[in-house]
Amino acid sequence: MNRISDTDLLSNLRNRRNLDESIQTLYRDYFESLAAYVMHHHGNRQDAEDVFQEVIITFLNILHKDTFREASGIKTFLYSINKHVWLNELKKRRLTLLREEKFAELQESMVADTSSRTDKKMIREEVEKLMSELGEPCRKLVTLYYYEGVSSYELVKYFDYANEQVIRNKLCRCQKKLSHLLLENPHLKKYLKTLLQEEKLAYPV
Repeated sequence: MNRISDTDLLSNLRNRRNLDESIQTLYRDYFESLAAYVMHHHGNRQDAEDVFQEVIITFLNILHKDTFREASGIKTFLYSINKHVWLNELKKRRLTLLREEKFAELQESMVADTSSRTDKKMIREEVEKLMSELGEPCRKLVTLYYYEGVSSYELVKYFDYANEQVIRNKLCRCQKKLSHLLLENPHLKKYLKTLLQEEKLAYPV
């Protein structure tokens, strides 16, 4: 195949003559060197082919507007366009990756938050079950005395018991029962006071 001069090639491209043949000439003469740049900068051959198509379209538009400076040479000009197009593509990919990473982090955070709420709900239900097993009288006494700081003197009036000794005896029995339940459910011990306060399970005096 006879090699066409740059002048004739540019003339054909400007005037859309023998366009397919002219583009094939550009591909044959310049694609590999332009592809090498793309593949050397984090791209693959498919990327290089996609970029080359955009380079050709851009080059044809520049020729059509008659803004091409022939002094720079076709290869140099195509290389410049190729570099610009590929660097812009890399920037878009980095931005896309950052958005995807942020979205993934948000999703993980939402999952973790949901998991935390689920865990807390389960623990709350276990605490409620434990306090239910303790029995209502003991539950009231333990909550008011140990978690609300209500004095035994005030409890006598609240429960209408004979005296503080009766309260202390009942508290002792309730405390033993609670300790026994916590021995069977030791993981609830550190949550008991917090959840009682958060969920407002305490009884007003």
